[in-house]
Amino acid sequence: MSDPRNILQGLFVPEQRFANFGDALIRIHVLGFRCHQSTVVEIQSPITAFCGLNGTGKSTLLQLAASAYKNTAGQARYYVSNFIIAGTLDKRPFDLNARLKFEYLQQTQTDGSTRNKVVTLSRGSSKWTGYKNQPQRRTYLAGVGLYLPRVEEWDLATRQAKNVILRSTEPIKPETRTIISGILGNAYDTADENSVGLRGHFAKVVNCRQRWLHLLGNKHGCGEGRIHHIVRVLEGLPDKSLVLLEEPETSLHPSAQHQFGKYLVDVCTRKRTRFS
Repeated sequence: MSDPRNILQGLFVPEQRFANFGDALIRIHVLGFRCHQSTVVEIQSPITAFCGLNGTGKSTLLQLAASAYKNTAGQARYYVSNFIIAGTLDKRPFDLNARLKFEYLQQTQTDGSTRNKVVTLSRGSSKWTGYKNQPQRRTYLAGVGLYLPRVEEWDLATRQAKNVILRSTEPIKPETRTIISGILGNAYDTADENSVGLRGHFAKVVNCRQRWLHLLGNKHGCGEGRIHHIVRVLEGLPDKSLVLLEEPETSLHPSAQHQFGKYLVDVCTRKRTRFS
């Protein structure tokens, strides 16, 4: 049986890249941001992992990569200023000549050559410029603060659990439920997404059943709740999206980490999604 990783990498060979992944981001050059005086990232696979010691700028690279595209219609886009913020305690988190150079794959020319598109973001007198020249692609960033157990977050569905009004219930697709069950090693018999509200405030709560056990989303731990959320989001994203996951192994048992890695290869192959 062919290794799914090899099948995925085969989709990214130079002569097939554009057909499979479109104007994919293939190179980032970061100049003058925090600890990155001149850092080049060459992207040679649909799934790219940043590994290194704490404090070496992995999160910075992930955040800056989020600003590589205009987001799709109806979705707020990411800007450099969402992450690199000057203020009283850090007046200059970037050099005066800081720049970001993004290189995007372009279709092979009739003569067989490829002239990739390069867009540079630079600092003008008061803001970053160059965004209008970027291509468009659905971009999703999931940072480490993506999911907190509701009992710790103390949100509407927790603090007003007795008073919230159930507005609607939508079953989670069986195939999505199967994916989540496979990653976590829990065979959920049913799984629903409930929309609840109270006095103009709204929340969504997952409701699962596993044999005799009723698992309301309020009771999910960090790892379980995060996987429920991420898988449902990834399955709903359009094809060829750019997905940026910070510490995707957070709160997962080693066996779940392994299964989640296999899932990323699968969803990337199916939907031509790009991961970092």
